[in-house]
Amino acid sequence: MFDLPVDIESYGPTFRAMISYFVRRESSGAFQEAQKQSSQQQNWDVQTNLSYLFGLDWEIPHALQQVRLKEKSLATLRKEAKGGALGALIGNIGELRTRLAVAEKEANRLKSELEGFQVLPEYHELEKEASALAIRISELTSENTLDLERVESLTSQLEVERSTDDSLLESVYREVGIVLPELVTKRLDDVRKFHAAIIQNRRIHLQSEIDDAKASIDRRDAEKEQLDDRRLEIMTTLNSHGALDQFSKLQEELSRQHATVEELKKKVALARQLDSETTELTIERAKIKQRLTTDLDEKADTLNDSIVIFEEFSKLISDHEGSLVIEPKENGPEFAVNVEGKESKGIRSMQIFCFDMTLAVLWSKRNAGPGFLVHDSHLFDGMDSRQVARAIEIGASQSKQHGFQYIICINSDQLEAAEFTNEFDPAPYRNSVEITDASETGGLFGMRIK
Repeated sequence: MFDLPVDIESYGPTFRAMISYFVRRESSGAFQEAQKQSSQQQNWDVQTNLSYLFGLDWEIPHALQQVRLKEKSLATLRKEAKGGALGALIGNIGELRTRLAVAEKEANRLKSELEGFQVLPEYHELEKEASALAIRISELTSENTLDLERVESLTSQLEVERSTDDSLLESVYREVGIVLPELVTKRLDDVRKFHAAIIQNRRIHLQSEIDDAKASIDRRDAEKEQLDDRRLEIMTTLNSHGALDQFSKLQEELSRQHATVEELKKKVALARQLDSETTELTIERAKIKQRLTTDLDEKADTLNDSIVIFEEFSKLISDHEGSLVIEPKENGPEFAVNVEGKESKGIRSMQIFCFDMTLAVLWSKRNAGPGFLVHDSHLFDGMDSRQVARAIEIGASQSKQHGFQYIICINSDQLEAAEFTNEFDPAPYRNSVEITDASETGGLFGMRIK
């Protein structure tokens, strides 16, 4: 109907969103703003769908929405970095650089002291063994830390494993009055059993991984205890001569300082990446706005046609002339209707009529679109009898001229009160089926509703 590409990604134009401009629903809040077919319609949805409907490049607001999503992710990450879960991982890049420079200077000082430290030759082998033991103990501790985190994560996953509630599907069937056939019910039972089996297997798998991790931790603890005993024995031997005490302390301090330096380097790299991505998104926003400005300039003829059509309808239907405005903004294309007294329900309804009729004419000129426009009595409630008549006359002339169907659902008293011009007779356009309960023979398509 709208000749939509088949491979449109998320946040692109959709049939459901666009058809709602041709068949507005009061229950969706569609009669509040001309540019929105629902009170809950989000800005990106308005921009992408109206860009498509007015013949603009819809990929521009689509690209802008991708930028918004990235900006939202970065904002969340920065918020967490300031005081949340990531506070220990990320910081201010300026402060981090200062801390890194100080830490590297201290590491170089300790390294120089160690390089000039003299140790008696007979202690070299014991020193090497003590160093190897210390490294191995550190490795075991790190591995235990990772496994403890893994156990915690797996335990959390195990606690949240639940079978999905499929009652919603059954309630939907009940609400529309459809009784589930026995075969379908059997399939639902099979699905429940199958899903329960999956959940059970998943829990068994998670518990198995938890048990394996705990066993690995116990094994490492035992190994660490043996290594600690041997290291204590070596250090006691070395320390009894008093030559290795300062050297060992320097080594430990240097190891800690090296770890600090590496941690700060990672933080600096991450902070730099966040700043870089923020800058890139700012540049990307500027490029998108430039694309938008260029697109509006290139589509000036198309836009002018839409603007003129809208304004002509506005002049015909009311003394409060309205203008259709489409312009580039920092946050994407803005579609607005400017009119004096916009807060009046009647004026707002008239501008919605002009907006919808403009879209119907534009798509009919392209020999595309739904080929119809539907308005019901909610739109006409705020208009006076003269404006109702003008709207109906405009709809009749435009639908005839451009070959689309204009469907109106309106109360008979509103139609009878409308002040039509002498040249227009609404009678030929009325549906021949009359819905009435004035007599016993009346009804809805021949049926009495009790």
